[in-house]
Amino acid sequence: MLDNIRGIGELALRGMVANKAPDLFKGMLNAWLTDFFISPQMLSDMVIKNQSLWPLIPENYHVQFQRMASKISDLDWLTTEWVIDAVRKEHPSIASLFLGWKKGRNWMDRQIIQIKEEAGM
Repeated sequence: MLDNIRGIGELALRGMVANKAPDLFKGMLNAWLTDFFISPQMLSDMVIKNQSLWPLIPENYHVQFQRMASKISDLDWLTTEWVIDAVRKEHPSIASLFLGWKKGRNWMDRQIIQIKEEAGM
């Protein structure tokens, strides 16, 4: 009986994490952009040089993201459009950088693929 209750609790927790994952990741993304002074110019330079974003993300963010991703079944919601929308309010200049720049959107698509691969998705 206790195992059944534990199993139900684990399923409920996974469901809550899956439902809140986009909000949690949005908070992590905006905090990272703010805490590490990521500017539109820095991102623009990375796009032009085709540099990867993942190595700039601190290890504790890697661990948090991988832990969160392990509790959900997919990251289909994590797209370039989602990123633009997630940063639009707190970092409008970064959002606008990717809104109208095809090369920037393609670069962001590649970053998202890499992040999903790193998360094991």
